[in-house]
Amino acid sequence: MKLSSILSCLVASCVLQPVAQAAALDVPQSQQYQLGSVLWMQRAPEYALVARSVFRAAQDALPAALAQPGSAAKEQAALPADAPAAVIVDLDETMLDNSAYQAYLVATGRNYQPHT
Repeated sequence: MKLSSILSCLVASCVLQPVAQAAALDVPQSQQYQLGSVLWMQRAPEYALVARSVFRAAQDALPAALAQPGSAAKEQAALPADAPAAVIVDLDETMLDNSAYQAYLVATGRNYQPHT
């Protein structure tokens, strides 16, 4: 069985049970589909393992990517040759765990609002 199939089964088992129990937890129906993903991100050891493995793979690949000629973005061509490398990432759900906010939205039946 492929690793992706195994991961899919693990994710499904972590997500389907909480969603089925969402009504008992008094989660608004409009937010029940999000409950499993929030719980998985907050509680599943698999989530932490997947996140660590992705960051480890990126860390391992970085030296080779930096050494490859032309690997820099076109916008970096104007920078001095000795400019330090930069890694640019998305903040939400990449570097910042915003699952507490997502849980709040699920529990209150609210949707994302920029001011919150």
